Amino acid sequence: MSTNRAKTNAYIFLFALVFNVVMSQSVFANYYTIIDDKSHIYFLGQHAGDDFQGEFKDFSAKIKFNAGDLSNSFVKATINLDSAQTGNMMYDGTLPEKDWFNTSRFKEAYFTSKKITPIEKANTYLMVGDFELKGIKKEISFEFTVFESRDGYTKSQAEFPINRIDYGLGESSDPDADWVSEEIKIKLDLVTRKQ
Repeated sequence: MSTNRAKTNAYIFLFALVFNVVMSQSVFANYYTIIDDKSHIYFLGQHAGDDFQGEFKDFSAKIKFNAGDLSNSFVKATINLDSAQTGNMMYDGTLPEKDWFNTSRFKEAYFTSKKITPIEKANTYLMVGDFELKGIKKEISFEFTVFESRDGYTKSQAEFPINRIDYGLGESSDPDADWVSEEIKIKLDLVTRKQ
């Protein structure tokens, strides 16, 4: 009986160990690595009534996420402002200037999440955090979706507006939005892989 009891206890211990490992992987938030060549941050607006679109070609992020552990999930992103490209020589020459990104003084923009909560849409969450641009930090919130694909990648998407005047963009040359739209839309299309 003592031998059988010992074997039973060993099986229980082994089961508990495997269960705890599985739970630690499935419940607790995981870190994700951005796949650079598949991920994009776009900005969209209007100039003189015409639509324009640009992209930040260089950015990084520390991402920890699990739908079952949102209290320990977070995003910290850094965007290289010098990497902004629109494909228009005039726009690309203007963006680094003092009245716009002022990249000689402010090289980067930052986003730090403060809270992530689920909403009543499939695979959709609300993120609240601080966005800092040109030394001006403001709280923003936006919805984002998360999809895990069969190839092992996780795809996240979001689209939300910011007010450029709030961040001192073009406040001297175009404060009344006569030329450049006051609202600039940010579009995120990120592909990540679990670390």
